[in-house]
Amino acid sequence: MTSKRVIIDTDPGVDDAHAIIFALLCDAFRVEAITTVHGNVDIETATRNALYLVETLGRSDIPVYRGAARALVGGDPVFSSVLHGEDGLGNTGLARPTIRRQQAPAVTALIDRVLAAPGEISLLVLGPHTNVALAVRAEPDFASAVKEIVFMGGRITPRTDTNPFVTFNIGEDAEAAHIVLQETEIPVTMLGQEVAMQVNFDPARLQRFADLNTWPGRLAAQISRYYISQQMAIMNMGAGSIPDLAVMAYALRPELFVDKSLWVDVDTSGGYMHGATISGVPSYRYSNLNHVLKGRPEHNKLELTSNSARPSNAYEQFGRAINVPQEVDHLAIADWYEQLLSAGVPE
Repeated sequence: MTSKRVIIDTDPGVDDAHAIIFALLCDAFRVEAITTVHGNVDIETATRNALYLVETLGRSDIPVYRGAARALVGGDPVFSSVLHGEDGLGNTGLARPTIRRQQAPAVTALIDRVLAAPGEISLLVLGPHTNVALAVRAEPDFASAVKEIVFMGGRITPRTDTNPFVTFNIGEDAEAAHIVLQETEIPVTMLGQEVAMQVNFDPARLQRFADLNTWPGRLAAQISRYYISQQMAIMNMGAGSIPDLAVMAYALRPELFVDKSLWVDVDTSGGYMHGATISGVPSYRYSNLNHVLKGRPEHNKLELTSNSARPSNAYEQFGRAINVPQEVDHLAIADWYEQLLSAGVPE
């Protein structure tokens, strides 16, 4: 079977690290390159972590390129050390690679590799869209040569703990996400947080990873303990979500998901909703995605009541339609990942 050719654009980050481990252990992927971007950690830490992962898993043949250190516009980047730790890998201090990144910048690598194989390479975007947006703007033929983009981020339904529709990956560079979604015709799948965050590990799962007697299993457990415990404490949950794994799973087995085509755009107004994903359903009224989508037409503009929660500066028209999975077999993904970890080299 032909392997799926991908470039992973990432800001590792614990959940990014799990996604990279998944991809490197799975024979169904042909990872052409890893490009790093600001996000969970600063760009130097993200690049160091990516280098460490390819080296420690015996895949030093995969080139790592350093990407954008900040968003297209706006102030200094905001990192997520409260969840991922100061080192991005759960405060483990593991990332001490001996290999070096490539000298070419990530944007150059994206353009050159995609144009060399038009229609063959999928971009798996795990962080802000800055690198991809820069490539779109720099090379007119880039977008038409990308096979597809699968990314984690955005929301269709509101959350209650923070800004209801602004997620980290989109909010960190809303302008870049808008460029990718609305200035290109690249086929795009958005793994929104409602779906992606269902992929989770509890402490018992981490212990099973550690007990596999393989280095990938032990590594997966080590980098997760701080991250999972922080989520459990902060969000009062019994487990911690690993949303970037949903991107890897969808890229290979979309049948694990139930899809819906929706109009989606990104708010770049600079106001309270800056970075929000605005969709073609009145999702701000509900907290249940199935309720939102049940019986709704896919591509329409819906009239809003005067007492709705829609911001006053929202769009008069929604953007182009993209694929937005609405359900996922999250246990199948976690079990699949555990199987990959178990097949790693014994310690």
